Amino acid sequence: MLPKNLKRSLAIAHRWAALALAPIVLLILLSGAILAFKPIVASTAGPAASANPSTVAAALEAIDPARRATALSVASDGQAITLKADDPAVAGTYDLATRTLTERGGFDVFAFALDLHKNLLIGAGFIVEIATYVMVGILVIGLLLGWPKLRNTLMGWHNGLGWLALPLVALTPVTGAMMALNIGAPPGWPKPPPRRCVRLGRPWCAPHWRRLIRLN
Repeated sequence: MLPKNLKRSLAIAHRWAALALAPIVLLILLSGAILAFKPIVASTAGPAASANPSTVAAALEAIDPARRATALSVASDGQAITLKADDPAVAGTYDLATRTLTERGGFDVFAFALDLHKNLLIGAGFIVEIATYVMVGILVIGLLLGWPKLRNTLMGWHNGLGWLALPLVALTPVTGAMMALNIGAPPGWPKPPPRRCVRLGRPWCAPHWRRLIRLN
């Protein structure tokens, strides 16, 4: 049993941290729900052909030496790559052999959702990571506050539903924290490489090409 003063302090921290993070968590959940459909949509295109990573890397260095691309995907036939970037001069589909532009890039809802999910569209990945850790802390505090008293009040319903839905509610922040800390990765799985910063009118950090390929 927690001391009354400590329990009151934890309840206040639990409440206000949850309220402060609610908009960010909502964006993460909605974008994650959109991304959940990406494998389903991709599976309709048939099995993807393999592409030599060195060939892809060389093509990417030639096409985008300034590293402005934010996402990369390989076509199902393995003959082309598609780059996503804020700069329309870079975004598009390129022939892997000739490295020439074959199709201008359009709006990609999954690329948009991924950027929203990981960076809030403003390169604020660190905010998403901090929010993930705080959400785990909120769940732990909720457990420390003890078993709920089932009452027909707003707080009673909150406590009861919180405990009943705990496995589902905890799934997103706990797995997100594990991915951020590289916990549970297969043996030999590379750690995220450091980002390289370039100046394009404003400081901006672009992921390394290996990171782009791995995420897509």
